[in-house]
Amino acid sequence: MKQNDEEQWNCESWSAIHDHRPGSGTKGTRVQGTCMFPTSCWEACLEVGNGGINPDPDTLYLELKVTQPTGPVIQVNTPVQVQFEDKTNNEYTTVLVNHGHTATITVEHPR
Repeated sequence: MKQNDEEQWNCESWSAIHDHRPGSGTKGTRVQGTCMFPTSCWEACLEVGNGGINPDPDTLYLELKVTQPTGPVIQVNTPVQVQFEDKTNNEYTTVLVNHGHTATITVEHPR
């Protein structure tokens, strides 16, 4: 199975939030989602992606990297949480997560 082949798995429940609250500690944009895999032992993570030749400065581009199991597994649907934190003060409006197709997430900005 290719790294971006989603025939056997999918990711959903994406959210993104930029924290502006005073005293909250780290400001930045947090992105999270849940991937459902058909067996145990899958791994997934979000990494900074490529916005192309002329990227939108208001968009955070991420790549979902998936590693399938190489050894024995349990045949049970297994959710895996994926998270990413951008610790810059960039106030993104959108996050694009590429994982075979692109998930578009609107960034929440609670104050």
